[in-house]
Amino acid sequence: MLSKYEPKACARCNENHICTGTSNCQCFEVEITDTMLDYLACQYEDCLCRDCLKEMVKNVFDPVLNQIIKS
Repeated sequence: MLSKYEPKACARCNENHICTGTSNCQCFEVEITDTMLDYLACQYEDCLCRDCLKEMVKNVFDPVLNQIIKS
C-alpha cells in the first residue's frame, strides 16, 4: 500500500503525481461531477493526475454536455 504522500503513476498518462487519497489531494482542485467520476472509474483502474483530469473535463465531458444542451 502506498504511503500518504508517495508518488503514484497516473492511470492515463503514466506521469508521477502525489496522491494523498484525501480532500488535500491535487485532484480535488478539478471540479467533476459524480457522473464524471463514475465514467472515469469505468475507464481507469486507478486515479488520474490533475492535468489529465482537466484535459478530460475540457475535451471529453464539456463537448458531451454542450451537445446535450444543444439537442
